[in-house]
Formats: sequence, structure tokens, C-alpha cells
Amino acid sequence: FYAYQYGMEKCIEKYTSICKILQPAEDIIEFESGRFICYQNELIECRYDSEIVKIPNGITCIRERAFKNCTGEIRIEIPKSVAVISAFAFEEANITEFVVDPNNARFSSYYGALYDKNKDTLIKVPNLQKNLVLDEVKKIENCAFAGCGRIKRVNVPHTVEKIGYAAFSYCEKLQEVIFGGNKVIFLAPGCFVGS
Repeated sequence: FYAYQYGMEKCIEKYTSICKILQPAEDIIEFESGRFICYQNELIECRYDSEIVKIPNGITCIRERAFKNCTGEIRIEIPKSVAVISAFAFEEANITEFVVDPNNARFSSYYGALYDKNKDTLIKVPNLQKNLVLDEVKKIENCAFAGCGRIKRVNVPHTVEKIGYAAFSYCEKLQEVIFGGNKVIFLAPGCFVGS
């Protein structure tokens, strides 16, 4: 595959450290079509036409809108090396499922959704998911449900203390959000913009 710094094709000449990290290897990823555009260890953009996008181990950060050019419905596999994910990283992508390497120190997946390692924070729900098991989370992160076009109802468990900015934004079919428990929850501005 090809590694670029913002699209510069001379990566191998000028940015050899980037290219060494992202050299294709049989145990990392198969490339039938598509490419990753990276800067150092950060995934800037993914262009992939497959149903499964396996991010190469060695990537430590996934930047905003990195999957905007992926066509079709995709499952995203996150390796153990990823430590930072932008709140808008998966904007405009048709994600069916997140799968996180169990050896990742920062993130985990549960029923296809993306969580922090301890499953205290819900980070992102696949935007093509219809149902979700929200189990004992304390925080729903910024943009966690943003763009979930199929979700109609969300049950927020009594354990949730904070819901981040634009958490439920642009959920076209969202009809009902049910809050469990009696305590006051902090709702960041714009939680339901466009829903």
C-alpha cells in the first residue's frame, strides 16, 4: 500500500520512518484495494473498498474524518497500537462494527460498539447499528451516536453521569431516549442537534 504525507507521493524518499512502520506484512493486513494515508504514526485517511478495514499495527492515532472516503458498509478492526481516536474520526463512514485487539491498552469493543478499556465510557456506536447493549457506562463521549441513521431508541443506564457534545446529533430515526435512574445527568451543548 501507499503511505503519503497529505498526498505527497515521494514518501519513501523524504519520510522513510513513516514508510517503514507501514510496510505491508502478511500478518498485518491484506491489500486487495485501497490505501492508508498517514503522517508519522497517525492515520489521516483511509480509502478502502472492502467490508473489513484492518488498521495496521503501528498506527497510534486516528484523525478526524479518516474514513470519509470508505465506500460501502465497513467493519473496522483497531490494533493494539492505537492510543488516540478523534471524536470525529468515523464521521461519514458506514460502520457496521468495531473490533478492538484485546491487547489494546486504551480501547475495547463490546457488541460492536467502541469503548474505553474499562468500558466506563462509550466512545462510538456504529452508525448502522439498530440495537445496542449499554452496560453500566459512566460517560457517553462526544459524537458517540452521531449519524446513527438506524437507531430509534436508546436506553441510557442509571450509571451515566455525563453525555458529551453532539452525542446524539443527526440520528434521523431517533424517537426516544430513556434515562434510567433519578439523578441529574450533565448534558453537553448540542446533544441532539439535527435529531
